[in-house]
Amino acid sequence: DTRRSRLLLEHFSINTRMLPLHAHNEHTQISKIIALIQSGQSVAMVSDAGTPIIADPGSRLVHSLHENSLPVIPIPGPSALITALSVSGLSGDQFTFAGFLPVKQQARRHYLQRMAKLTHAVIFYEAKHRIIDSVEDIQEVFGASQNMVIARELTKQFETIKSGAVSEILDWLQADQHQQLGEFVLCLPGQKECTEQACDNDEAKQTLSILIAELPVKQAVRLAAKLTSLSKNQLYEMALVLKDQ
Repeated sequence: DTRRSRLLLEHFSINTRMLPLHAHNEHTQISKIIALIQSGQSVAMVSDAGTPIIADPGSRLVHSLHENSLPVIPIPGPSALITALSVSGLSGDQFTFAGFLPVKQQARRHYLQRMAKLTHAVIFYEAKHRIIDSVEDIQEVFGASQNMVIARELTKQFETIKSGAVSEILDWLQADQHQQLGEFVLCLPGQKECTEQACDNDEAKQTLSILIAELPVKQAVRLAAKLTSLSKNQLYEMALVLKDQ
């Protein structure tokens, strides 16, 4: 967006010609940019917020430059993804960048359900007009007590970073419309990995629940013993608890 980038360039008295590059014109601008480089000129790709290609346009251009054997040189710059992770307090040893959440609620919740199974941090981007809906869906899928870090307008004038339970963050957003403005990064910790025994118990409990709904307890236990690693005695005790519930 040349309107945003121009502010930075003018601050440093840079009057270089600018070309807009976005999702709707990237394919038409590529040939112009390649021609400029082939004529001996230098071109810099700037993202007005963040880093090019990271949930921003630019990948088509870079791919085309490689195809034309033209050099592409990276220059480190602020990325909302890494910036938010660095102040989130979450482990950065392994994480999933899940990009922007789907627009429609059903698809968004389905996507969140997949992300909720991860055992490492997961990071989303979100826009101001969907932030309330998305946090509500995160609360529905991850639970109201799930810890989350929300970062708004990183490296800008109204930068805000808040950590807390999803329900607390939702209340905070709803209480102040100003906090609903800008660009958001949402950081969630991964689910704790269960021990081998705990995982076996969870699997057995799920199997047994399905069987008990259709069969007498003894028959359900006998089949579950063949399908899981637990003994009949363990399964029988588990079945009695499930039956009471």
